[in-house]
Amino acid sequence: MGFSPGGTGTGRQGCRVPDASVYGPVIQLAKVLHVSLDGLVFDEHERGPSDDLALQFEAVSGMPEEERRIIKALLDRMILKYQAKQITERG
Repeated sequence: MGFSPGGTGTGRQGCRVPDASVYGPVIQLAKVLHVSLDGLVFDEHERGPSDDLALQFEAVSGMPEEERRIIKALLDRMILKYQAKQITERG
């Protein structure tokens, strides 16, 4: 991820991201408060999975590492497939 002198740069997936000097103080605040950046910005349930997915993720977390690795790979592929579909539908 690169940063430009103008205050923003281009990050993952071509999104604009602020210069480190812009979000550096927020990172420091999160560290002092011992919370995540998401915890500072979003409401408690604003970013988490829906209840049905949360139950599934909980079940998966108790599985052996190899099964978790396979499930994560499947999720990654489905997310990429969905994102590719969204891009092709826009263009």
